[in-house]
Amino acid sequence: MVDFNINNYVWVKLTKRGWAILEGRHDTLKSTFPSVGDFISPKEDSEGWSKWQLWVLMSTFDGFVGMGMQEPFETTIKIDVIQ
Repeated sequence: MVDFNINNYVWVKLTKRGWAILEGRHDTLKSTFPSVGDFISPKEDSEGWSKWQLWVLMSTFDGFVGMGMQEPFETTIKIDVIQ
């Protein structure tokens, strides 16, 4: 077993559904607060992996992950283990 803090990082591959959720959240925020800047997408590496603090990932996609739901990111993730 390995201890893992939710402030540590994981890597995920967003799906089309994940991108749509991110853009929709931004559009909603911008409609409420027009001064919000343009959508800034998560940076992906050459293989499509993006880096997230685990708590941010959970917060961002809360309510969009579950059995039978169209997943916002692929179900295999990479965990950064800080030693």
